[in-house]
Amino acid sequence: MSDHQEPTPDQADAGLLTLEEWANRCGYSYSRASTLAREEEDFPDPVRYRMVPKRRADTPLPPGTDPDQAVTLDRFADLIGSSAKTVRRVVTTHSRPLPPLADPAERTAWPTQGHRALGALLEWWNARPATTTKVALYDPEKLAPFEPRRPRPVPPLEKLGVAPDEEVTASRFASLIGVDYKTVGQYRQLSPEKMPRTADGRRVQDLEYGEIAQFRLEDLYRWWQSRPGSRLGDRTGQGAGKRRRRGDRPAPEGMTLTRFARLIEVDPAKMHRYRRRHAGSMPATVDGRRAQDLAKGERAYFPAEGLHQWWQNLPEDDEGAH
Repeated sequence: MSDHQEPTPDQADAGLLTLEEWANRCGYSYSRASTLAREEEDFPDPVRYRMVPKRRADTPLPPGTDPDQAVTLDRFADLIGSSAKTVRRVVTTHSRPLPPLADPAERTAWPTQGHRALGALLEWWNARPATTTKVALYDPEKLAPFEPRRPRPVPPLEKLGVAPDEEVTASRFASLIGVDYKTVGQYRQLSPEKMPRTADGRRVQDLEYGEIAQFRLEDLYRWWQSRPGSRLGDRTGQGAGKRRRRGDRPAPEGMTLTRFARLIEVDPAKMHRYRRRHAGSMPATVDGRRAQDLAKGERAYFPAEGLHQWWQNLPEDDEGAH
């Protein structure tokens, strides 16, 4: 006999992740992770599969019913919102037999016939064996290229060699923290309303086009450390031009309203309500159509700059808009 032992399923699965576990680890929603797995052409295939029990909560006693009430299996199925076929299938797979008949004198032709106490049937039902489902397991190293890019850490404020209250331009600030000015400019362009006021107290969105403004260094530093959209560089967003989606579809230009909402940290459902209220003032889509002419539920793409301008111009009294 060989001394070689095959690894147990738990040993073989060690280090592998389900899609849900990976999503939780890297900060995606499960829906986002599922979309990546479905649409990205080079998303890795599962390494193996694991059969796991389906999550199931106990069925409560139906409101207004007496646990001692005697019912048939068909009536029991109705009360718990199941089908008689499902209940009868559980009879054949359950390790526990059905509860005894409520009336021992009742005569039945089949074991599944007759009346039983509702409470006893419910206890039997909640103890039924769990069904299983097949869950895909992935190698986390192969998933790494699809994780969101985290912001590069910047030096502490006191290590920048400039007094916190000194006035600097956004370009000077970029050089102090060691990032490209275009990166700072991108965040400024995407969320001007989140930036600090200038040294002379003006909002960024009120500056003249091309105007070079001064900011207090400490204000810019705080904004940068807590800037919105810290995952702007996630690999499926900014890197869309480098990789094709499944089916060799070209990456669309522009930005969906849902994507825009997430970038500026607004609930996408709220953003779509604003779209319905203010469709007439929205920018045209990248293919030139008006927002009010789009089909219900259509996934449209808008120019990012136009969306930001529309957002800034929404009425101040629109609850939650700013």
